[in-house]
Amino acid sequence: MADERRFFGRVRYHGIYDGVDVVYYGNEEKLEYDFVVSPGGDPERIALRFEGSTQIALEPAGDLVVHAGDEELRYTAPMRIRRRRRAGER
Repeated sequence: MADERRFFGRVRYHGIYDGVDVVYYGNEEKLEYDFVVSPGGDPERIALRFEGSTQIALEPAGDLVVHAGDEELRYTAPMRIRRRRRAGER
């Protein structure tokens, strides 16, 4: 039987909120994601929920640390926020 698994460098889900997409991609051994907000989209609508977490903390450097039992999940602070220029903008 042939191996029918497919591998993708990145996957984009369109419209998770009005005007907001999310892009998942691998970076070394980590799964990362970016929210892409289109003109007119509202970044304030973006929300994350962590079911089963026992503690959530925001570190001074901006990292979000989620504890669930003996496990720790770390979301590093964004490096930068980019805004794409529209045609004719400088």
